[in-house]
Order: sequence, then structure tokens, then C-alpha cells
Amino acid sequence: MPISPSPPVWSSWIAAARRRPWNGEIPDERSNMIRATTSSCGASGSLDGSSFGFCAGRQGFKRLAGQSDDAVFQLTQAMGGGKTHLMIAFGLLAKHPDLRKKHIPEIAKEADFGSAKVVTFTGRNYPEHFFWGEIAEQLGKPELFTKFWANGSRAPDEKAWMQLIGDEPVLILLDEMPPYFDNALTIDVGGGTLANVATAALANMMSAALRLPRLCVVVSNLSGSYESASRELTRAMRDVIAEANRQARPLTPVQLGGNEIYEILRKRMFKQWPAERDIDRIVDAYAGAITEAEQAKSIGKSAEQIAAEIHASYPFHPGLKDVIAMFKENESFRQTRGLMRFVSRILKSVWERPENDVLLIGAQHINMRDPEVRDEVLAICNLQSAVAKDIADHGGAHAELIDQKLGTDAGTQVATLLMTASLAKNMDGIRGLDKQRTLEHLITPFRDPLELGEAFEELRKSAWYLHPGERGVYYFSEQENLTKRLEKEGKDAPENKIEEEMRRRLLDMFEPKRKHAYEQALALPGLDDINL
Repeated sequence: MPISPSPPVWSSWIAAARRRPWNGEIPDERSNMIRATTSSCGASGSLDGSSFGFCAGRQGFKRLAGQSDDAVFQLTQAMGGGKTHLMIAFGLLAKHPDLRKKHIPEIAKEADFGSAKVVTFTGRNYPEHFFWGEIAEQLGKPELFTKFWANGSRAPDEKAWMQLIGDEPVLILLDEMPPYFDNALTIDVGGGTLANVATAALANMMSAALRLPRLCVVVSNLSGSYESASRELTRAMRDVIAEANRQARPLTPVQLGGNEIYEILRKRMFKQWPAERDIDRIVDAYAGAITEAEQAKSIGKSAEQIAAEIHASYPFHPGLKDVIAMFKENESFRQTRGLMRFVSRILKSVWERPENDVLLIGAQHINMRDPEVRDEVLAICNLQSAVAKDIADHGGAHAELIDQKLGTDAGTQVATLLMTASLAKNMDGIRGLDKQRTLEHLITPFRDPLELGEAFEELRKSAWYLHPGERGVYYFSEQENLTKRLEKEGKDAPENKIEEEMRRRLLDMFEPKRKHAYEQALALPGLDDINL
């Protein structure tokens, strides 16, 4: 099956949506945007019934129809997680009844509210009339909020928000608000800053939303990638986050630890698809290989389990999502966007393999000899020393030496998989794999599992940066392990020090206890020291 990246189906207007207010009038690309968001924001297929990722039980559209008590939604995912795409698609559907009838007919029938007024604001804009004045202007009622900005900043109270919005269906989309509060900290207002006023304005709007029957407010993540910001911003955002957590319903556009990532990757990464019977043949072949490995007690999963998982994940190995889930919370990893970049490097590696031997695509196929691929992986977590010494170094790394010994790439696949499972930066997170789970990832229909097990053991003994963890797992680190330290100390130590240490250890090992066989032990004695 050809593997080549699909062209993006959305265009430059998405980026522009972050910089300027959007009025919902993009008729030529509306459906393309919604279809793109379906594949990048966690929807499981066509937008029918419960599959539209944002709706979370259809509450978003039901709210606009006056049928739900959930008024405020917070998209809880770090940067690159699909939030902006999701908000734009929701805005398009809320604005245009014809799109709802086309893409989500079941929801459109249940929640009929006509055309909602859609207001958008990105925190990277700093209008003179502040974000509350901008909302009033987009609603066509700027005069109602003039008093809250014309003579200095004042926070609209709950009553003012209710008067502005009224009972008609209104959708307010607030994206990337932390930069707005960061800028507001630099503007003094009375005894505080504009950030204090903005916090009160946002809290009052959320409070009013609970009392307005058809107002829906969507706020993108208020923390996440901004955790390393200044102490002042962290303090300013704490009150906003607390208010949002109290009143908002949290939603995650994409669960990177779930099967939905395979649906996203299939739609975004592939142009052609094999027939179902071809997929069934691959599943059957894997089931046979797994049965053999199970009988040899190499793995713990059954053939039935693996077969069901492959059907859901094809053409990817079902274990890929578990490996990605280990490092998805890294601050520098941009969630869905990072997922696309990471998997595209795996596909590049598979496409350029000299042999066409990949049936299911997995992390073990990453080609760390390719500079472009290596740079992308090491940007997630810098394991440069481990890669150079243990994984890929023009044939001289420990894994490559194991490949030469076995006559296969088993050593490289084991090492690359373990490296990918070691990319988590959070020390409290899960890192590494045990031998059984490693083999579950690597077993294929045409490969002897004993060969993979041998490669695992060889790497465990020879690698310099591979460490044992709890419950039998092994993971790579930038810190050298005991094997390297002993080798290094043994190489650099003076000869007399080595002999002295050997004597000490031998005496400890052969120290006479009961003295039935011998009463005294001599370690490496000279001939003159032996008294017969």
C-alpha cells in the first residue's frame, strides 16, 4: 500500500482566524474545514450522532437550542491539540444551519436553533476597548459596553453581560487567553493591573452564562504550555483557572492515549487504502505469530486480543498509542500537531527501508540514522548520548553490533522501541518497557520471537545508557549505567589498584567459615607467599 502524506485540506484562513475576528462567512471552504477537524480533533468518523468530538453528548448544540444546563466548556489540552480547529468547526456549524443538516443531521434535528451569533476572540489581540468591548462590537451592540472602556477599564458585571447577550443563541469562542493576561499585567489600573479587571470581566461573563438560556462559551486551555511563564502570570491566571474549573465543563479534543489517534492518522496521512480482505489476511498472519509466541510464553496477550486491536489500529501497530502516551505530556510536545510530525517521520523511515517488510507500522521502525528523523525525535527528549553509543552510529552502536552478530535488525528494533518509550521528561511519568511488552510490539508473522528475545538480552548486557526500572522495565537515559562506569573505571584504574580490588573481592568470596576444607584463603599470592 502506498504511504505518502496527504495534502492539508484546510488553508491559510485558519492561521488568520487566530489574528482577527471571524464572521463565519467562508462558504467555499466550510465543509472542508469541518471534515478536516473531524480527522484532527478526535471525531471517530463522519459527523453523525455522537461522533463529533466537541459535542460531548451534544451538549454544545443543545445549549444553543436552550435544551442544556451546560453553558461553559473548557478545552483541556496543550498546544497543538486541535483546539483552534475544533472551535472554528463548531463556530461554522453554529452559524450555518445548512452545514448542521449536512454533517450532523441527527444533532441538527434534535437541537434546532437556526443561526447562532458567533463571537471569536484570541488572546494575542489587544484592542483598545478590551476583550469585553470587542465581544460587544461583534454582537452589534458596542454602545452597551462603551462605559466599561471609554474612560478607563471597568469590568462589566453579571447584569451588564446578561443585557448584552439576551436570550438569543450566542456562541463565544475565547482562544489563547494567557497571552492577553500576560500583556494585561503590564498595564496599571488603580491599585492593581488590567489583569485584575480582565479576570473579573471573564468571571462575570461565565457567571452570566449560567443564567442565560442559550449562551455557550468555549474557552481553550488556560494553563498547559504556559506553566513556565512568569510568576506574575501564573498568579494572575490562577484565579481565572479556578473560575473556569468551577463553572466550565472540561473537554479534551483528542485523547492521544486512545484508539482515536489511529482514525486521525489514517485520515491525515494516507491517500490509498487496501481492501478489507487484505487487512484480514494481515490480521490472520499476526494471530498465527502471536499464537506461537504465546505458546512459547514469550508474551502475555492472546491472539484474539491482538487481532481485535489490529483491526482498530491498522496500518499501525496497536501498541503505538501506548508508546506515544508516555511522552505526550512533555511540555515541548505539541499534542496532535506533534503527533502528526512524529508519525510522519516514522512513515518516512518505513517508506525508505530497503526491504518491503513492514506489515504494521510502529515506533521500532524509526530510522535514527536519518538526520531529519533523529532531530525530530531528539527534540521531544534529548537522548543524544544514548542514541550515539547504543542505537545508531554508522554501524558502531551497541544495537548495530547486535544486528551484525544476529544477521538481522533485531537489535536496532529493540533499541529504537525502548528509546521511544523513554522520551518522557516527567520523572513521575511511565518510562520504558519490560521484555514481554517489547516482544509484543516486535513480533511479526515472519520473525522468530527467540531472535528478538536474544537481541533484548544482548542489549541489556552491553548498552551503556539503558537502565533497569521498576517491575522489570528498561529505559534509556542520558546518564550512563553501571556497565559503562565499571568499564570506564576498569580502563582508567592503575594496575595495582585493580589487583588490590580483585584481592579484596576474592577474599570476601572465599572467606573460610566452618574451616572444614581450608582455614586460610590467599588471593592472588606471589610464589614466595605460599607456604606448603
